[in-house]
Amino acid sequence: MLTSLPAMLYHPCYSELDLPAQHRYPITKYQALYQQLLSIGVPVSAFSLSTPISSEQLAQVHCPHYIRSLQDGSILPKAMRRIGFPWSEQLF
Repeated sequence: MLTSLPAMLYHPCYSELDLPAQHRYPITKYQALYQQLLSIGVPVSAFSLSTPISSEQLAQVHCPHYIRSLQDGSILPKAMRRIGFPWSEQLF
């Protein structure tokens, strides 16, 4: 039996990405999982509200051109297809 739970990150925006009606990704699953964990007794205090990553942190794992293209929407359509979501400011 667990005596303490590890911190879990959650933010409501995870389920708020505006996707086309027939998009294959079940975006509401994050909110549903959060609600399910609360319903089985996981305390709200077990969750930490996630915060956006800084540009410096992002640059540690992605090249500046890729970051810029995602930020300003100039990313190539082929790259967006690989990501699997339509580009939006909300996504970035």
